[in-house]
Amino acid sequence: MQNDQELAQQYGRNIRLFQKNRAKVDSEQLAYRFVKLSDTEPEDRCGHLVLLTIQNPCELKIRPEKQIAGALGISRSQVEKWKARGVIEVKDFSSRYLTVCWMDD
Repeated sequence: MQNDQELAQQYGRNIRLFQKNRAKVDSEQLAYRFVKLSDTEPEDRCGHLVLLTIQNPCELKIRPEKQIAGALGISRSQVEKWKARGVIEVKDFSSRYLTVCWMDD
């Protein structure tokens, strides 16, 4: 008789459940936000670069540039410029996470 909020969120964010039931997700109408969990840290995998990992636990279809811009609080066009100049590089990209390396100033 009562809705379990935690269970409802678990099912409501399960993209595989939506796919299994052939439900369509209107990604244009989804509300989401980027939450900074910690500062970036230098990591060996990037050599002398700084590493940024963006998690996407709900597997929303968000372009990498939009995720980076949202996480850093900059415009997508700035991200595109940085990519073109080689300032940043997307190292790994999957439906659940995105790893970016960029030059440390």
